[in-house]
Amino acid sequence: MKKTITKKVLTLTSTILMTLLMVLGFNGTRVQADTNDTTTQNVVLTKYGFDKDVTAIDRATDQIWTGDGAKPLQGVDFTIYNVTANYWASPKDYKGGFDSAPVAATG
Repeated sequence: MKKTITKKVLTLTSTILMTLLMVLGFNGTRVQADTNDTTTQNVVLTKYGFDKDVTAIDRATDQIWTGDGAKPLQGVDFTIYNVTANYWASPKDYKGGFDSAPVAATG
């Protein structure tokens, strides 16, 4: 009889303690967005050229490409388009259309 009463008291005490800790822990946690709202990001794009035809490379997606047989090309231009407004208007229905006005063009 004594063991069951002790067990019940310990179970009740543990339950109350865990509930109290969870309630206090959840009330103290606050989630907020980053206050550093930057509108620009740095992106490095490199185009590679090969001396001969390259067949498909069978490599796991978690492995980094080592650039075997490739040389970075100089003077390659990239045009970047801002499609975020189109995307965020309806992310589920976005088909990839964009405004043709380039945001940035570098050479």
